[in-house]
Amino acid sequence: MKDEFQSLGNIIKKYFKAKGFDIKIAEAKIKQNIHKIIPPKISSEILEMFITNRKLYIKINTPIAKQELLYHKENLRKEIQKIAENAIDDIIIF
Repeated sequence: MKDEFQSLGNIIKKYFKAKGFDIKIAEAKIKQNIHKIIPPKISSEILEMFITNRKLYIKINTPIAKQELLYHKENLRKEIQKIAENAIDDIIIF
């Protein structure tokens, strides 16, 4: 009998995933918390950020900020994974 019951939270997560809302929720979480992961000097240079096909695209304003993010790309991906719960596989910085 216990197997038939699920928490409301799990049901909502499954529904959001089925409808594709989970990616938009992850994108919002990343946007809200990016300043905690990236220093403000660099995060202020972000022009655009979005997720497509499990890839996070970050458009940067200056070449110096772009190079700094590229240098720390793997650490950035790991930190984002903690926030967005495996929503992305890669980060594309352009």
